[in-house]
Amino acid sequence: MNYPLDYYKNVDDDNLLFHLMNVGEGLMCLVVFPDKKTLLFDCNVTNDNEEEVISYLGKQIPTRWDPDEKEDSQWIDVFVNSHRDDDHYRGLSKVNANYPVKSIWDSGQSGATTQSTDYQYYMRLRRTLKDKYGENAVIVPRPSQNPLATVGGAKIYCLNSALDYNDVAKYMTFSKLLSIVDNKKLMEGKPQHTNSIVLSINYKNRVLLLTGDSDYLAWRDKIVPHFKNTGILKTNILVASHHGSRSFFTDETLNDNIDPDGNPESTYIDHIYEITPSITVIPCGNYESSHHPNKGCFRNFSGKITPTRMERGCGT
Repeated sequence: MNYPLDYYKNVDDDNLLFHLMNVGEGLMCLVVFPDKKTLLFDCNVTNDNEEEVISYLGKQIPTRWDPDEKEDSQWIDVFVNSHRDDDHYRGLSKVNANYPVKSIWDSGQSGATTQSTDYQYYMRLRRTLKDKYGENAVIVPRPSQNPLATVGGAKIYCLNSALDYNDVAKYMTFSKLLSIVDNKKLMEGKPQHTNSIVLSINYKNRVLLLTGDSDYLAWRDKIVPHFKNTGILKTNILVASHHGSRSFFTDETLNDNIDPDGNPESTYIDHIYEITPSITVIPCGNYESSHHPNKGCFRNFSGKITPTRMERGCGT
């Protein structure tokens, strides 16, 4: 199954297709734009789901003429790594072997699993793409009220990354980033969830919000202050952050429950009223393994909530 935005658009509009992959306790979203360009937001391919996921991608990624290879082929124009945790880039080597990645948008924040094989592959792939296509093949997007890119008539806004909203560059390559940010601060600074990439994709006045694992601090201190009252935050389909974890609303290390009155310094819920989603989709695995989604989140999400713990198909 998939979630095309057909329900939210006029019948004469071209399709923008959004596929939320069924990859268990991880995240993997494929967006196919009306002009057939493709964006893969995170990746979680395991030994158990590899055959199903690779096959599903093959059915959904358009075949186009590749001017680099001089043949018809399937590829991913942009791989967005929301943050460098294993369940957000696991198995990228398997995807890249079948559907080559042409460019990467990275959060700019070091992850917590730097010794893993998947992490090391991801870092090598970044270097390979920069060598092949140039420095701008791998960027850290800067949050801005101006679109980061317009693809097939869809506007893509970056709402959050490791970069500050006020940086003067439209986006930052890794070499430029390291030239203005102390390397030690970059490697040991804010948690990767606070600096997770958040993207808003606006097509025909309908909005898809991809939140990665962004936490309440990202929204309270970074996103809402810069985007409140702009209209950019209002959303039709919200892909819930961190598999429906309460970290979207509160500090998990301090609070067992989402209680803004009892824990006002470490809890924030105002962002959901800015987002006001029509549908909230929660990508999660079996509840018994990681206890996602958090049951308290259901009382705080606005709109129709759809957990994606599916038993058929690979996408939703």
